[in-house]
Amino acid sequence: MRIASSMAAGLVAYLFLPPLPALPASDSFSSLETLTAQRLVDAALKRNPSLPALRAAAVEAASRVGPAGALEDPIISYVFAPETIGGIQNINSPDRGLNQRVELSQSIPWPGTLALHAAEASSMVKAANQELADLRLEIIAAAKAGFAEWYYVHRALAINKANQRLLVELRNVAETQYAAGRATQQDVIQAELEHARLLDEALALKREQRSIQAQLNGLLNRAPGEYLAPPGRIARPATPPDLQVLQETAVGNHPELKRLSAQLEASRSRVGLAEKDFYPDFNFSAGYDNFWDAPEQRFTVGLSINLPLNRGKYRALRDAAQANTMQAQWRLVDRQAQLLAALGRARAEVAESVGVIKLHHDQLVPLAQDNLNAAEADYQTGAGNFQEVITAENRKLMIELEFARVQANYIRRLAELQRWTGGALPAEPISNDEGNIDE
Repeated sequence: MRIASSMAAGLVAYLFLPPLPALPASDSFSSLETLTAQRLVDAALKRNPSLPALRAAAVEAASRVGPAGALEDPIISYVFAPETIGGIQNINSPDRGLNQRVELSQSIPWPGTLALHAAEASSMVKAANQELADLRLEIIAAAKAGFAEWYYVHRALAINKANQRLLVELRNVAETQYAAGRATQQDVIQAELEHARLLDEALALKREQRSIQAQLNGLLNRAPGEYLAPPGRIARPATPPDLQVLQETAVGNHPELKRLSAQLEASRSRVGLAEKDFYPDFNFSAGYDNFWDAPEQRFTVGLSINLPLNRGKYRALRDAAQANTMQAQWRLVDRQAQLLAALGRARAEVAESVGVIKLHHDQLVPLAQDNLNAAEADYQTGAGNFQEVITAENRKLMIELEFARVQANYIRRLAELQRWTGGALPAEPISNDEGNIDE
């Protein structure tokens, strides 16, 4: 019978549960012509389901502050003698009716206890809000890292397509040279072989493109196959701010450190509460008791206190609270050291990316193109062979792909640096809407 009742109660509760939120329908995000890192970040912060969950947790924590600092509910009690319901007759009180007693009592803790409870709850609100801010940073970094891969795979496909056209031209040159008797048929076959290899690489890149698309759509709480616009141009890189400036910014602003600091404050409040346990709590009461014959004895006022005699128990609880505070303090120190180390590493990687991008843009890419032009010219005049042309083409392809990769790495590394700094850098080095490093 109890099982049936429990099942019925569970079914009723299930029927009245609010429906789970559905995946957002396709919106204007799908109609974008180009996708920038900032647009992707804005959409991720708006659509990712992890943020509303933590936001609700922060609201829950804030709702507990008021009750934490409030007194317990007063207690009212009522007692009567059943045998006197019809009234009683005796010599001293001939008109006495029902014997009953009513009492109202209120528990009041030692002064300062409620303030410490409220302070602990307030600290937990701070911690919840900073956890939400830290998740925002994590989502922003993930969105920018995803955009970096989205950018790379599109650049790699464009480079692959351009080199396919180049190999078609080289094959035509080899056929002309072969028809004129200045080359062998192997040159034509080698050009076709290289072209087929690029077709195979393009298939792998398209598969990677679909995989990245699915991951980004998952971040946006969209169906895996939803359309994503191609990436827009990206800005030229800039040297990141000085490491000391970044460290000062991180120590003062990073939400994870603020969350740990708030948890440390809550632990200190719990130490204060443990010290309050050594003092008694009070219970005030007022009542009316007509069990007494004399009317002047019926109204009563009382005070009771608990006696915390087991001092060893309360010392152990205080020691535990102090140990928890020490643990929270060292956790903060350790996490700050780890964060600053990650910050230093991220800045070094960003600075390296800036140098590598400049080297590719100013020297390696132009030299690779000049090397290919020279090899092709020598082949057409009979001063070189076709293998040198293919080697130069492969080197050009490799350097162009490396350039695209270091550009994507810069976007991802800069996002990591911003995350460890606690948000935007003191001097924002790039804007996704101005300038470009695509060429």
